[in-house]
Amino acid sequence: AGEFRDGLAPVVFDGRAGFINLQGEVVMQFNATRAGEFHEDRAAVINGGSVAYVDREGNIKVQPKYRTFPSGSAEWGDFHEGRACVLMPGGYGFVDREGREVIRGILKAPSVFSEGLAAAKTSEGDGFIDLSGDLVISGYQPLGHFSDGLAPVRGPQGVGFVDQEGVLQLGGNWQAAGSFENGRAWVVVNDKLGFINRSGSFVVNPKYGSAPVSSEPSAGVLREDRIWVIEGHGEDRKVIFLRGSGTSAFPLKVDFATDFRDGRAYVVMGINQALIDLNGNIVWQRSLD
Repeated sequence: AGEFRDGLAPVVFDGRAGFINLQGEVVMQFNATRAGEFHEDRAAVINGGSVAYVDREGNIKVQPKYRTFPSGSAEWGDFHEGRACVLMPGGYGFVDREGREVIRGILKAPSVFSEGLAAAKTSEGDGFIDLSGDLVISGYQPLGHFSDGLAPVRGPQGVGFVDQEGVLQLGGNWQAAGSFENGRAWVVVNDKLGFINRSGSFVVNPKYGSAPVSSEPSAGVLREDRIWVIEGHGEDRKVIFLRGSGTSAFPLKVDFATDFRDGRAYVVMGINQALIDLNGNIVWQRSLD
């Protein structure tokens, strides 16, 4: 399952992808194996090796002529700023909400637009492209998207945040970092994760675990005054939720979690999947089998 967007979240029941509402009721299903979250009234639906996009009524708006992404990368591109990243012949590019190709396959990896810029790995180098596909920031390895005018990057000395002119504004010697949301971003220092504000000051000191591999998120993003972090290591590893102040949001500990949206978060606890509310109460539960 994925996050709720405007009251709907993607799920897979009995081998068919679809969407549930906030009450856990299936409101839409397709002959497909996976589905993405809704963004800008579009959600990806995957069947075999092809991806299409549907609207909230289930109508196909972008035909399934594009391939799914290779294993190990994001499996589809969400729509942001009127564009979604898809795998085209020659590389990754972008289509608009009606399926028109607006940036041909110039990227070596999938990306997403935010604040008019998208992280890019191209034949010209790494950096960020604008809505026309031009590489306008180079010299850094992007680690996330732009938010609040800043984006996390890896430079010669380490990890920090650059502005939309490509100028380093925060950090520069951290180990890892995520994008800002609602004024908070996670960073890793000495193998411990904490949260900074827009000025670069720690509002939650580094004391939590970080993901062992770069492809796995080390923490969530702050939404509805809730954010998930990793506690413990190995067999003792659990996911807990904090408030924006860094205090515990509720006692519940889970094995996997998504960020909160519309007052709900999807979690996995052992062999069960569930939806929880902002107080950690289970409002819907079902076996993963």
